[in-house]
Amino acid sequence: MRRVLGSGATGTVYLADDPFNARAVAIKVIGADLAAVPSQAAPDLSIATEAALLGKLDHPHIVKILDVVNNEQNHYVVMEYVDGGTMEQYCRRGSLLEWGDVVDNVFKCAKALQYMNGMGLIHRDIKPANMLLTSSGDIRLSDFGATLFSTQVQSGEVSIGTPLYMSPEQLLFRPLEFRSDMFSLGIVFYELLTGEKPFNADSAQNLLVDILNSKPRPPSQRRPSVPKQLDDVVARMLAPLPSDRFNSWEECLDSIATAHQELAAAAPRSSVASLSVSERFRMLRDSAFFALFSDADIWYVLELGSFVEIAEADVLISEGDRGGFFLILLEGHVRISKRGRTIDLASPGMSMGELSYVLEGRGLRATTCVAVSEGVVFRIDDQALRDASHTCRSRFEKTFLQTMASWLVDANTRLSAMP
Repeated sequence: MRRVLGSGATGTVYLADDPFNARAVAIKVIGADLAAVPSQAAPDLSIATEAALLGKLDHPHIVKILDVVNNEQNHYVVMEYVDGGTMEQYCRRGSLLEWGDVVDNVFKCAKALQYMNGMGLIHRDIKPANMLLTSSGDIRLSDFGATLFSTQVQSGEVSIGTPLYMSPEQLLFRPLEFRSDMFSLGIVFYELLTGEKPFNADSAQNLLVDILNSKPRPPSQRRPSVPKQLDDVVARMLAPLPSDRFNSWEECLDSIATAHQELAAAAPRSSVASLSVSERFRMLRDSAFFALFSDADIWYVLELGSFVEIAEADVLISEGDRGGFFLILLEGHVRISKRGRTIDLASPGMSMGELSYVLEGRGLRATTCVAVSEGVVFRIDDQALRDASHTCRSRFEKTFLQTMASWLVDANTRLSAMP
């Protein structure tokens, strides 16, 4: 063990070395008394045992669980070490993030919670201290010591979590479902936007009274730079009754993304580089090319490539070049020619130059691609895709195959129509 990283209701986290894999890891040591506590619905499952089930989670915004040890002497969970600190550092006035960055981070966490909910899990301890930042500024949800299968969470169970971020139903020891996490994320959303908590009290009982009987000031009134469009989203997440919150994580995410898109559309857009992560995600999600990709796949793809603005007359691919990358057209149109003769006009959703990946670099480019209007392409290096996960490669390869088959059918139709 190198040092203590932090401690909470479910245990203490240490920074340690994994000599076998030559990496740093975080180890959460769970108290023996808590590790042995069973749930009412499944007495044979302890928290540490359930943590092993969390090892199956695979999401870009969830800390990876690497190992779980639970025996008479030891109760601990080995996790990926994330080295950029927590979101706590951005919860105070004077160090607040721009509202767009807050929306991006909340959107990513909501995606992670949607994924967990799809696995039958709820987190139960959403707070800034459990939102870790990577050195590149990306975010990961952590600390699953309080997580139980939602079907196992019964009224009367021991309340595990942080009161100031708990939903009213959690404070009342009532059965929990995904909207409890939604309420907790709403508190974090509010705090990151304003530097203040929406509810405050000196005891859990008074906190519950405050939640049930008061309505927090809209974030835009506490911090004028926050757009009023976000007030309604936060208020819905913070509704005292679960039934008054969003009916699904998908509905919540759509509301966050819609508010952000409306604000982005009203603001001058100088460069694709200024697009938020949620906007870049939406550009890929809306592209016909990614129809076969799940949301989790697209989050993965975002890490593989880069967005590039194109202008009229830009040469994107030249006939006779070696290649080494391919492009997916997201906006605009591109003329595809061979030996100076136009053979196709690429529209959004089409890929260009993928044969260099398919043929593994053998052969030269067969066509030239020139932009005929302003637009945006997503560029991926061939090697980056070769190094990607098997699932990701399979999605691309199936899409390439469908595209090539479509081209062959179109070519055959044109040939058949010739006299």
